[in-house]
Amino acid sequence: MNYTNVSEVAVTDTTANLNFIDVIGSKADASSAGVGTASVVALLRNIIANLSTDTDVAALIGALNTAAASGAVDNATTVMGYIKQLVTELQVVDGYHDVPTADVATNVTSRDVIGNKTDAAAAGAVSAVESLMAYAKQLVTEGIARDTLLGTPAADVSADIAALKVVADTIATDTTTDIPALLGTPAVDVSADILVIDGLHDVPVADAATNLYMRDVVGIKTDAAATGAVSATESLMAYAKQNVTEGIARDAVLGTPAVDVSADISAISGTLGAAVGASLSADIAANQTDLDAIIVSTVTNATGADVATDVVALQADVTAGVLQTTTVTTVDASVTPWTVAAHRLFTVTGVVEIDKIFAVVDETVVEGAGADNTVSVGTSDDVDLMIGVTVGDALVTNDLWSAVAGGSLSKHALVTNAESFLVSGTDIDINVLGTNSIADGTLTFYCTWKPISAGATLVAGAWD
Repeated sequence: MNYTNVSEVAVTDTTANLNFIDVIGSKADASSAGVGTASVVALLRNIIANLSTDTDVAALIGALNTAAASGAVDNATTVMGYIKQLVTELQVVDGYHDVPTADVATNVTSRDVIGNKTDAAAAGAVSAVESLMAYAKQLVTEGIARDTLLGTPAADVSADIAALKVVADTIATDTTTDIPALLGTPAVDVSADILVIDGLHDVPVADAATNLYMRDVVGIKTDAAATGAVSATESLMAYAKQNVTEGIARDAVLGTPAVDVSADISAISGTLGAAVGASLSADIAANQTDLDAIIVSTVTNATGADVATDVVALQADVTAGVLQTTTVTTVDASVTPWTVAAHRLFTVTGVVEIDKIFAVVDETVVEGAGADNTVSVGTSDDVDLMIGVTVGDALVTNDLWSAVAGGSLSKHALVTNAESFLVSGTDIDINVLGTNSIADGTLTFYCTWKPISAGATLVAGAWD
């Protein structure tokens, strides 16, 4: 390298590489990242330019309060975020190297599987909650117990062999005598023993009453079904067949649920007639004749035309000659004024005998302008037949209003037949007489009656 002219300034943006000043560059050099051509000044400007744009150091490194990253890496997280993530996860990993709590049943990390030195020895069959340490202690503990049973071998193996030789030397000339003495007497031919064991896996004789082996308890496919109460001689197959057989018998009696309900009902209650099974209503219709026959034989007015008619006839028989009570409350005159007209209280169908008819004043009656109103109870052709004409203002809350004395009192003495009437097919009305409407008041009427003609009724009417 030529060190002459080091006091001179390099040509701006020169790519020459001859002098030291070419390497240093000029203050006026533009930013450049050219390899082998850019001066130190150009390279520094390129670094500064990049650090002050989208790859700013602060943006890359982050701040002290930057939150720890989580999950997989990406192109947006800062260095600080990743460092905090690594520290956090390192602490978690470090915790995994600590011993777990003794006898912990969790099964999340490897330390849970390995266990703690203070884990209690496991016992019995293996489970899904014991550690390797617990099982190791179990094996050691049980090994010690076995050693106690087996005895401790001599310190010198040769001594043990010598001891065995002493035993061997005492074996009789005929080993067939000593071996059975030690092991018990097997069958003369081992293959015969195997055949015995194999035979125990064969099915037993059908209906065998023996109870020696599991095959006797299980039974054979050809065992007859058991009957009646359980015993000490039947096999499982016999009981299974008994349950199936008796279940079929029950199904035959009960039918198939939810398939034909009417058939099930018929099976349980007996067959009234030829049920068609299409629907319950169809079955009832099919049994109409049987139902009518029963009703006609017991009900005086029954015709057998249909169940509804016969029920009405039955009701007529039950209620004939029995006093019944029907009530009706008038509209509130303050809401719907009682105009000068006949307003329906009861509707009569057929011939009925009215025993009593009266009203309880729920709210004082107030006449309209002019105060010339009167009220009465009767029929369209006799407006005061049942309760005579009464001045409206005379009806005060809690009064009784009836035909007795023709007025309004807190109590009435009942007079024989004074309030009894025969009424046929007409309405019973409250009549407002005069020139003005009743402006306020409410009455509740009670009528005791009994039917005279078949099917006669007296019901509350619709106010009009």
